[in-house]
Amino acid sequence: MVRMLGALALLVAFQAGAQAPVSYTMTITTDSGTGRPEVSVEHVKAANGMVRLEMVPGDSAVRALMAGSYMLLAESSDTIVTVLPSSHMMVSRSSTASPFPPGLVAMHRTGAPGLEVEDLGDGPVIAGLPTHHYRVTIDGDVEVTVDTTHCNRHVHVVTDTWNATGVELPDLLTKRFVAGVMQGVGAQRAAESAALLAQQPPGVALRKESVAEGVTSRVEVSDIRHEAIDPSVFALPTGYTMMDPTVMTRMMDNPAMRANIASVLKARMCRP
Repeated sequence: MVRMLGALALLVAFQAGAQAPVSYTMTITTDSGTGRPEVSVEHVKAANGMVRLEMVPGDSAVRALMAGSYMLLAESSDTIVTVLPSSHMMVSRSSTASPFPPGLVAMHRTGAPGLEVEDLGDGPVIAGLPTHHYRVTIDGDVEVTVDTTHCNRHVHVVTDTWNATGVELPDLLTKRFVAGVMQGVGAQRAAESAALLAQQPPGVALRKESVAEGVTSRVEVSDIRHEAIDPSVFALPTGYTMMDPTVMTRMMDNPAMRANIASVLKARMCRP
């Protein structure tokens, strides 16, 4: 939960639906205090409402397995297609679908969250662009249900963001992420969340550092290039097998697997 909330705080200001072709690199670092931060790198290409996010191989076994894979998103659809060249397979799924077995996890805000924005003045030049430094603090309460266990958590997220104006980056991942988090909160809570997003600092975040419950997350954009992009990079490859996205969910939705997942989630989301 901490990483998800931190990710939301990090992603909400990557704004402006870019239509002109743009390419950039995004580096995401998560440090939970273990002394071994997790680092992931994605190359992003965007044009005309389409986004291709290429995952760069890393040190972890998972990222090594995903080497060469990429995701395709379209502004006109809530579907994400993950392409796995090493196995000539594709996986299509709804961007707002839960990754857990049906009915296992639910989260609801139990009150209107508070948001404070501080203007900290001029920031450094990032990716060749001048930035302005803001600090955004979000406080709120969340009711968490994992299987039959209920708990209430207070969320306190502090995010430093360095924003630039005059640049457009795609916000499709942001839209999908926020839509997924907002499922089930009801019209009133969704409206409150939309109002919070409207209070975010102006411009596009080129660097964000967020702290939530001892976990520090950092996202930084680099190597922004405005150049022509071959439309074929956004097309589905031919000769690939499309996997049934419900197979993994069905595999997890058995009593033993469900109990194991619930145990892990309870320890993380409902710890004292």
